[in-house]
Amino acid sequence: DGWARFFTGPVTLQAVALNRYESIGGFDWATSGQKPARRYVPAGSVYYFACEGGASRVGEGSAFACSLVNQAITDYGAEIGFGQVIITEWKE
Repeated sequence: DGWARFFTGPVTLQAVALNRYESIGGFDWATSGQKPARRYVPAGSVYYFACEGGASRVGEGSAFACSLVNQAITDYGAEIGFGQVIITEWKE
């Protein structure tokens, strides 16, 4: 689906700094069975986006969607810290 759910306007992914995905699963003692393994982006990964005109504030172009600030961007594992992000503007 692209990056539209994360931003208020069009953006282009410029660069990514990350290692390979982490696979996390385990054993479910309650059901005596295996939990399904899921793939995650490792902690410390960096994504660099550019928007048209170089603006990054709301009203000046694309910005990170306010509905996602202070919330995890995952459907699974938020209660144990997965999907946490830090957003900042690139200063030259």
